Amino acid sequence: PISVYNGTAGKNETIYYRGRRLLDALIDHLLQKQGVDEADVVLYGGCSAGSLTAYLHIDYLRTRLSSVTKLAGFGDSMYSIPYKSYDSVNHFLRMLQWGYRAWNATSSINNGCREHYASLSRPEDAFMCLYGSIVVNYVLTPTLVVNSKYDTWQQKAILGLDEKFCSPKVNDDGTVIPCGNDSPGAQARGRYWKIYASVMERTVEEVLPSRHAAFLTNCPFHCVFGWQNWHDSATADVHLNEATVHWISLLEAGTINENMTAPRWIAKDRDKCFG
Repeated sequence: PISVYNGTAGKNETIYYRGRRLLDALIDHLLQKQGVDEADVVLYGGCSAGSLTAYLHIDYLRTRLSSVTKLAGFGDSMYSIPYKSYDSVNHFLRMLQWGYRAWNATSSINNGCREHYASLSRPEDAFMCLYGSIVVNYVLTPTLVVNSKYDTWQQKAILGLDEKFCSPKVNDDGTVIPCGNDSPGAQARGRYWKIYASVMERTVEEVLPSRHAAFLTNCPFHCVFGWQNWHDSATADVHLNEATVHWISLLEAGTINENMTAPRWIAKDRDKCFG
């Protein structure tokens, strides 16, 4: 339980988070009512917070499924990086610290990530497991990580770049300008965003375990499910729909496993956005 201020009532009230119970109830329903207990193949994923949920819970889902069920993940647009905002304040980090305590999330995050911080005698820092780029390193179930290097949600939530002063632009030739508007300070903000994009690229290349696939694009978006971004590219030759079909084909063929070297499609700085 947590006490929160109700502005309408003008007083504090106690509310109860039931996230873990809801997760178990949902999985129980899928297994017992929807036939997932007999599924041959399961692709577990989501967008934004749903992507983080996939990272946090997919290994737990593995323990609930039949041992013969083929399972892989799909994380859309929450490969978030611990990074200071443009005004040098860690706004998002503070939100995660509060959320981890308020949600009593200790038992609901990835076990390996939580145990890592416990082994360092810093269990209170396990809130860092709510960053996608950190928790996925402890995820054992192979997952396709999908993200724009110019993620328009991370732009605001992590970097603190308001679109009034920094709005991404894709030119007709496919080149991407992080802050393509003419507002004061746009160029400086754009340079800051480009540094963040390069950090994301290097983190995928140097830190992300080889069992995880990755698709990084320069096309600015947040979430691709159901949107026109489904056809966005990492390079001129590889589009997201093609990479996803390839990932699913590997899952169906039974070739996805913890020891694999998964495919990666990563846009470099000069790669254009072909939608």
